[in-house]
Amino acid sequence: MKTTIPSSKVRVAHLLNYLAPAGKELGLLKLIRNKNPEIFETTLIVTNEIRDASRMNLDGIRVVCLGYGPGNHPSMPLDIRRTLKDHSIDILHTHSWGTLLEGVSAAKFANTPIIIHGEHGTFPQQSPHRQLQRIFWSMCDRVLAVSYPLRKALSEATGLSENRIEVILNGVESERFFPSLELREEGRRSFGFSDADFVVGTVGRHNKVKNQNMLIRAVGHLKAKGEIVHAMLVGSLTVGQDNGPELHSLVKELNVESQLHFIDFQKIINRCYNMVDVFAL
Repeated sequence: MKTTIPSSKVRVAHLLNYLAPAGKELGLLKLIRNKNPEIFETTLIVTNEIRDASRMNLDGIRVVCLGYGPGNHPSMPLDIRRTLKDHSIDILHTHSWGTLLEGVSAAKFANTPIIIHGEHGTFPQQSPHRQLQRIFWSMCDRVLAVSYPLRKALSEATGLSENRIEVILNGVESERFFPSLELREEGRRSFGFSDADFVVGTVGRHNKVKNQNMLIRAVGHLKAKGEIVHAMLVGSLTVGQDNGPELHSLVKELNVESQLHFIDFQKIINRCYNMVDVFAL
């Protein structure tokens, strides 16, 4: 039977564990800000906490923070259900493993017409996570992935058919990210690089999943061969997940202190992208 939604404004809720200035969360805020307000009314539900709100533009976005701590809480699905009912939500969009079980359960209890689940990158692949993901993804009207390799990995790990997973590629705001010789020169002056320096840059929080260790080892390997390459690591520390001390220790071990440059959180990130010769992900 085809699911129908009211002909009036469509009420959408996005469910996150944490709201912070990180890739998945900023991508979601971009999605929310670019929805047609004449068609969609959006509520952002955060189960745990909001971090570094000053680094995000939350103006005009309705945010409901439930205030739970880390871990599983038996009452969380009930609170999510109540929020869905209070705001008459038509579509619930859960994001990644952290909101899957509680979000889908709450939506089913609330009789929310449409449930969408999105995966943004890494996901648990051990048992029983694989089985639970397949069961709960099957309960959703749509399962989304941000790339075709991710869709393939999700299918192979859980046994869910690739035909059940739709790919929506991450968009890029071209008014924010564009080539600029002026930004390149400005960035190099600001961070102390000459035009002759060969700079490799990466952007991301200091977390093991980002694997900045590999970039540092590459700089050390090239130095041993007589190639001088500068590496710029742009990003801030992550509470409880900080890999910074290990990175600094590796830099010292490989004797590349003069070639590794740790740059804190940057608001004008396009300046950093323009000033590097190679971007490393």
